[in-house]
Amino acid sequence: MLKEDSTHDAQLGQQFANAIGHTSFAMWFPHNARLSVSGGVLTIATDSSFLRDLVRTNMDDELRRAAKQIIGGNGELRYVVSEPKQVVRDTIATVPSETSAIGSQGDRVVVEKSVANGIANGIAKSCASSPATPAPSPYPSKAANRGSFETFVIGESNRFAFEVARQVARRGTMGTPVTLLGDCGSGKSHLLAAIRDDYRCRFPKSRTLLITAEQFTTGFLGALNGGGLPNFRHKHRGVDLLIIDNLPFFVGKRATIEELQYTIDSVLSEGGQVVLASHKPLAELSQLGGELISRCASGLTCDLGLPDAEARREIISQLFARHETPVDDDVVGVLAIGLATGVREIMGVVNRLATQHRLLGDVIDRSLAERVVGQANRHARRPVKLDDIQRVVCDFFGVDGKALRSDDRHKSVSQPRMLAMWLARKYTQSAWREIGTYFGGRSHSTVISAHRRIEKQLNSTSETRIAGQPWQLQEAIERLESALRTG
Repeated sequence: MLKEDSTHDAQLGQQFANAIGHTSFAMWFPHNARLSVSGGVLTIATDSSFLRDLVRTNMDDELRRAAKQIIGGNGELRYVVSEPKQVVRDTIATVPSETSAIGSQGDRVVVEKSVANGIANGIAKSCASSPATPAPSPYPSKAANRGSFETFVIGESNRFAFEVARQVARRGTMGTPVTLLGDCGSGKSHLLAAIRDDYRCRFPKSRTLLITAEQFTTGFLGALNGGGLPNFRHKHRGVDLLIIDNLPFFVGKRATIEELQYTIDSVLSEGGQVVLASHKPLAELSQLGGELISRCASGLTCDLGLPDAEARREIISQLFARHETPVDDDVVGVLAIGLATGVREIMGVVNRLATQHRLLGDVIDRSLAERVVGQANRHARRPVKLDDIQRVVCDFFGVDGKALRSDDRHKSVSQPRMLAMWLARKYTQSAWREIGTYFGGRSHSTVISAHRRIEKQLNSTSETRIAGQPWQLQEAIERLESALRTG
């Protein structure tokens, strides 16, 4: 076991290299992060919050196990950002030489952030030997579109799309158009940026282009009016990877649609790859024309659903970590259950809470989280009425509306009724008494009791029988909420 207050980097590095494996250690340490031990706590210091998050995302479990083995105790970790001794660029990452000794300086290589993301996939060696800066895109990139495979939270609703996206980036081509389909906030833009960045890292001499449908349209019309059509076509048809976001924007633009069809055919015929994204299913985009829709349908379509509760927990935890704002698991749970929305809405709520904590000093506790969630739900969604909740619950569980509002206390009716009252409190601005009056003239204390019982059941992993059927309560709630969103 290592002695307390150890600052002997070489000794510490050797011990952790033995514990986590020399390959992993050489990939991340000592340049991407530095280790020290004090007071039974292992501190991991990096030169930027970007590298800190990257190390934490990819190495946290291994470091905790190693810390328990080497230091003892609970394997407590502390991540800090320290000022670098010499800043070359704000996107610096380093890759040690394979032949360098543990703890030595190694070969320093400046790479883009996309290369640092590639390190986590074990491809630092190929990236380090390649040109650092990819060919400039004719369009400016948007900060909102930045993402990586390492920071993408995988769940059942997006697992297939994630694997397809990763294969596109690794193989360079799947020989067919790939179309990502999902609601706003499902992670499409994140995956598109991850494909582009990882592809550039793996194929540094390739030509990649990530644009929106609006940018394609604007560029095409400008080329027509300005006589620059050959240059426009060279930029878009001469790429190895063409990624276009927001496919529905092309609806009604016949000339642009025709140009897009020829562009897709040209890229594919030259062995390139095309990736498209849409927030609407192909069945609702018939106005794009049969030819373009058939091109997409003949390829590979991948659905991305909104994140489930477990994925939302992970996303929320990551976002608070980026804000360097610690919160209790109880608060994360409140947000994950209360925000049955897309990632953008979740980002907005976390940003609101972190900013309120930083500027006003407010403690982010359960009460504050519930209040902000309620406000966000009222602003983000169409108004939900008590009639809407009764209709959705009755349709879902096969319960008659009159029975739901009656004095019937059988579990086949009482459990759906409690769930309806819980949803009413979450999605409407109705007071306890108003909810009780609607659901059969019940007192406000009865509604509060029902609300608490549902909250308690949500914290349990056991199944609950609702209307005679076994359910995981969280799954049932998510389906009900989906029905409320779609009207």
